[in-house]
Amino acid sequence: WISWIHRYYRKIAQESRDPKERIAEMNQANPKYILRNWMTTLAYTKATKDHDYSLVSELYHLLQNPYDESHSGVSDPEERWFLRTPEWAQNMPGVSFMS
Repeated sequence: WISWIHRYYRKIAQESRDPKERIAEMNQANPKYILRNWMTTLAYTKATKDHDYSLVSELYHLLQNPYDESHSGVSDPEERWFLRTPEWAQNMPGVSFMS
């Protein structure tokens, strides 16, 4: 890890690019929101048990533009979906793995 970070910093220094430009390029290549198993579990559970497809719709809209910082029509996307696997899902088979 240490050797990699040193190579990375050397590469950045050699490029002599504006940091804002580099960060903007990285943000375009790395999505902020990635569909996780725990997210789909919440959505399909609510849809099947309550016949409420609002979370399915919300995730659909969120993932249409996973690189965007703001999402209209999705309330508090960062608080709701930009998270590590919640505690309730950490030991749940099929949900915690790869989440």
